[in-house]
Amino acid sequence: VNQGQTDESTPSKFMMYSNYPNPFNANTTIRYNLPHASQVNISVVDISGRVVINLVNGKEAAGFEKIAIWNGMNQDGRIVESGMYIINIIVHSDETDQKFVQSKKVIYLK
Repeated sequence: VNQGQTDESTPSKFMMYSNYPNPFNANTTIRYNLPHASQVNISVVDISGRVVINLVNGKEAAGFEKIAIWNGMNQDGRIVESGMYIINIIVHSDETDQKFVQSKKVIYLK
């Protein structure tokens, strides 16, 4: 049994791993764990706090290392400027009424 895990099928806690690669210029992968079926929102915001793109917005089943990928584009399908961005994850479990919020910095290089 892996650390932070109650059994082999579901993680014991919410978690967002550091995205990889970082810095990136093509794609960066965001991995996260959900111990319960949950409402998940993953967004990328610029340093001014404006939402660049929503990567995930919906209900997801419990599981390990779920994946979202950001390709450096905004909501309109345009490549963003090089610089630092923040990846935010907000998770709300209907089952336990738990809320999980975490942010990670990412650097995009054209």
